[in-house]
Amino acid sequence: ESETMAFRAGSRRIATRLIKEEDRVQKWKLVTGDLVALNAGPEKGKQGTIVRVDRKHNRLFIKGLNLQKRRIKASPENQATHVFKEGPVHYSNVALVDPSDNKPTRIKIGYLEDGTKVRVSKRTGTIISKPENLGKKKFNDPPVPAGPKDTPPEKVLEKTFDELSLAPLLDNRTVEKMKLKERVLAEARAQRTAERRAAILAQVSPYAAVEALIGRTIGEPLPPVDPTTSQLPLPPPPPKDTSSTSTSKKRTA
Repeated sequence: ESETMAFRAGSRRIATRLIKEEDRVQKWKLVTGDLVALNAGPEKGKQGTIVRVDRKHNRLFIKGLNLQKRRIKASPENQATHVFKEGPVHYSNVALVDPSDNKPTRIKIGYLEDGTKVRVSKRTGTIISKPENLGKKKFNDPPVPAGPKDTPPEKVLEKTFDELSLAPLLDNRTVEKMKLKERVLAEARAQRTAERRAAILAQVSPYAAVEALIGRTIGEPLPPVDPTTSQLPLPPPPPKDTSSTSTSKKRTA
């Protein structure tokens, strides 16, 4: 839901509704201090510097442009008078000025070799940097001298508290229990690791076919060589399956 901002009674603008979140400009490419030019309205073509931005209303204020007459109430010291102040301008009615030719241009976002994000003119390709004083404080207050009740900086940074003092003190019996628990957990972990390793080794070996051909398990020592033939003894023939043969003979009979 949109919020409402009310003005004092008698103002020409009684109330202004804030723009919905989805209707606001998501990526602002203009900041305070930029030199921009108006591209619409009676002052089209004039240039000025942005003095303030209003992101909630998609508006900005340009120095010396779109001046509006404002009345100042009378006070005991001064009489009532009128002044001219910058009025809001919509974000879409301004364009950033290209410093290379001093003309308004559309811009895009680019990246330098070190990854820095910059604004680039679409017409000339010129990099338009942001103002140097952007983000700095407008008022530089002088340092306030230290008073009699002020704490010196070295006293503020002095460490007077030990975090380890919050830890409870453990007696020898508790320490021994903790060590025993750690030892039992380590032995249990080692046992589980050994069981998993044994289960993996108990699975069918990838060399099962070769082992069946040579008649022995890979990794076992070789049988002794026959001195008469100087050859390894042949593996025994595999046993015959007599059950299937007898069954077939009975069926034939």
